[in-house]
Amino acid sequence: QRLPFLFDSLSYKKGVKMFVESRPLDVAEILCKNGFKIYVKDHTEIPMLNFEVLPYTNEEVFYVNI
Repeated sequence: QRLPFLFDSLSYKKGVKMFVESRPLDVAEILCKNGFKIYVKDHTEIPMLNFEVLPYTNEEVFYVNI
């Protein structure tokens, strides 16, 4: 089963609205390009992306804490 991945945030670090050199963003992009759905809890401050990020639902997920 290919569960989607859930990130708290894709920013450089939690609470900071900076996306340059963001490891969570890099990992999310790689996962998405490999066919996985990506959910983000803090979906409000995501920059323009070249992949789809979804608001979190109650679906079973792999939780990513980077």
